[in-house]
Amino acid sequence: MSTKKTNETPTVRIIDRGECPKLTPRGQGILSYEFGVGDDAFFIRIAANSQGGTCSFEWIPLKTIEDLLKNNAEESFSAILFRKAFISKSANNHGYLAAILKAVKVIGASTEQPAKLTFLSFDSIKDQLNHLKTEDVDLPDLVAAALKEREAKKQQRKSATSVEPADTPKKKGRLKKDMPTP
Repeated sequence: MSTKKTNETPTVRIIDRGECPKLTPRGQGILSYEFGVGDDAFFIRIAANSQGGTCSFEWIPLKTIEDLLKNNAEESFSAILFRKAFISKSANNHGYLAAILKAVKVIGASTEQPAKLTFLSFDSIKDQLNHLKTEDVDLPDLVAAALKEREAKKQQRKSATSVEPADTPKKKGRLKKDMPTP
């Protein structure tokens, strides 16, 4: 089974992106996702959430997801199965991933139990991704750009609060090292 998780970020070329609703009707907002290719493997990641709820942006190998689904002993399962695919521990990751996989028809709703899911097939999405891979599609990494922008704003705020304005007079007095010892 290939569900070994590492902290290494693979080099991934983004070949497809899309949007889908959240898994349950009470979940508001839209999820954005991306598929990529790297090291002769396909990857998926949650790229954004239009409403509240945190998520990680880590790339998950499709092989990891495929192994989880094929090794699932039960015919129907809950989204919690996908928790094992993530290094990050956001409580939303597994549900968001299930919503994405449902949107691309890798999994579907169980006919017997509406709250459960069933594995359909990877064939269609793999065919689509193989086609995009051979077409040399290379989409910009919007997640990296957004994270870089967020970090720059954070640094700006940090430097704005730690810099004394030039016209502020310096305090006069003895330094602590000049204080007499008791």
